[in-house]
Amino acid sequence: MRKKVRNSERIDEIYASNWSKSSRESPKFVENATNMSEGKDIKQKLVEEEFNAIRVADANLSAPCNSVVTSVDFSHENVSLLLTAGFDRKLRIFDIDGKQNLLKSSTLFEDLPLRKVKFTSRGRVLLSGNANFIFIYDVNKSSVTSRIDVFDTEISVKGFAESANTSEVQTTSIYGIGRTLSVFSSQDYRKIATLNVNEDILGASYSHSGRELFLAGCDGKICTWDLRKMRCMDKKSLVGSRKVSALSYSALDQLAIGDSDGVVTVFPRWKELYNDSSQKELVSGQKIMSLKSAVDCLNFNYSGSLLALSSSVCKDSLRMTKQPSCSVYPKWPTSKTPLNFVFCTTFSRESRYLAVGNARGRVLLYSLI
Repeated sequence: MRKKVRNSERIDEIYASNWSKSSRESPKFVENATNMSEGKDIKQKLVEEEFNAIRVADANLSAPCNSVVTSVDFSHENVSLLLTAGFDRKLRIFDIDGKQNLLKSSTLFEDLPLRKVKFTSRGRVLLSGNANFIFIYDVNKSSVTSRIDVFDTEISVKGFAESANTSEVQTTSIYGIGRTLSVFSSQDYRKIATLNVNEDILGASYSHSGRELFLAGCDGKICTWDLRKMRCMDKKSLVGSRKVSALSYSALDQLAIGDSDGVVTVFPRWKELYNDSSQKELVSGQKIMSLKSAVDCLNFNYSGSLLALSSSVCKDSLRMTKQPSCSVYPKWPTSKTPLNFVFCTTFSRESRYLAVGNARGRVLLYSLI
């Protein structure tokens, strides 16, 4: 029986231990029988073609993290820029060329071990940690431009999501430890609204229009919020008692949901599904069962043709899948891929690179072209 471990507990454990140091042809699929915990044999699709990932110099070779790498992200505006952040309280930005990957800037946040950091629009970076505020960092000035107090109380920021730059409505939603979520304008970070939900929020993701916000609660339900009306329009439950642990939406209108048992369920045509008020349970998804512990990171590439799934609970727990077929690449990673405990992943905008942050403070970099 799989032991369920909370991701936050795993992060704290590793940090306390100081572990600082494609083919154009249609793919062919084979099926591999995998036994589920419910006792049923489920056929897992595998991709016969190889995943062409060529390892190049580590993205942060010139300046590794002195802790777990909690965040790694490529800029969507300057495709060569990549940031790393971790519990060593440093934001580092690199100019990626696959060879030298020179350090562009390094900024220390003395009182804020960094948990989630991402590039946003207009050359800015959003930084959060175990506090009730966030920092806005200007990449060109290499300095903090503002501090935003997210919550009126001492609720700590747990995570955030930002709508795409091309969205009709550009907002940033920040949720804390509890049942509160604040919606801000992505232009000036002025607070627009506060949403009160019924359960603790475990994950959030936007639709591509920016009008809908999908929230995963600890009760195993996915809520669809209409941000024009600031109300929940639909709520659906995962079948069974599994706890949602990760959430991501793709350009192909797929919603991927990871759970505490290591199962990722991908729902195609999500807009049609959440608009169907007669369906209260999510039963039509395709399951990916390649991990054995809680899924805490799901990342689609920009086109939605690839989905990376990982767990920080077990060593070397990273898998790559082809979308929309939900087929797993069985030959990568290999037993020699130096993954260690994977905490974060990201694709560059044109899917030229895949970056993988681990518990050793390294960001492995793979060329996909």
